[in-house]
Amino acid sequence: MRLPSASPRSFQLEAAVHSLILAHAQRAGIDRSEAVGFFQTLRTNALRAALQAGEGGVDEILRPDQIMYIAVRLWTSAETLRGREFCSLLNQALREDGADTIDHAATCTHAINTFCVARRGGIPVPWPSEHVLYRGGAMPRCFQSFFAVGKAYRAPMFIATSVEQDVSIHTFLMRLPPATASQSPPFQEPVRWRFHLDGAST
Repeated sequence: MRLPSASPRSFQLEAAVHSLILAHAQRAGIDRSEAVGFFQTLRTNALRAALQAGEGGVDEILRPDQIMYIAVRLWTSAETLRGREFCSLLNQALREDGADTIDHAATCTHAINTFCVARRGGIPVPWPSEHVLYRGGAMPRCFQSFFAVGKAYRAPMFIATSVEQDVSIHTFLMRLPPATASQSPPFQEPVRWRFHLDGAST
C-alpha cells in the first residue's frame, strides 16, 4: 500500500471512494448505475452536512487541510449498497489488499487518519476517562479459540469503538440476528469487546 505523501485533495478522495464502490459492485454483480447512485448519495449527504455545519463547514469543501472532515462523514454514513455501508467496503479492501483497490483504500485511509491520529496533527479525540473503549459485534464460534490471554495481533482494518457501553449493546448487539448453523460462517454469536488503552498515552 502506498500512502500519499500529503493529505489528499477533495477530488482525489472522491475518486478513491468512487473507485472502491465500483470495484465492489463489479465483484458482487451489482449494476454500475446502482453503484454510481450510491456514491452520489454518499457525496451529496457529506457535502450537505458540511454546509449545514455553518461557516466553518464551507472550509471542509474548499480547504485541502479540512478534507479529513469529509472523509469521516463518508466513513460514518449509514447509507447502504445492498446492505453494505461504505465503511464495510473500505475495510474489505484493506483486509484483502488487492492490487486493484489498495491504492484507493490508502487514499481514504490517509484522509481519515488525519482526523483520528492526534499526534499527526489531526483533531484531538477526547481520551476515555477509564482508558476503556467498547465495541459490539458477532463472532463465529469457530474463531473464538483464537482469542486467548496474552495473544497479540494486528487488525488490518479500521476498528470502530465507543466510549459508552450502551452504544456497543443497543446499536450493535441488539440488532444481531440469532446465531444459527445456516450463517456463513455458522453460529455468529454476539460479543462485546473491551479495549483497554495505555493510560500513559494521555
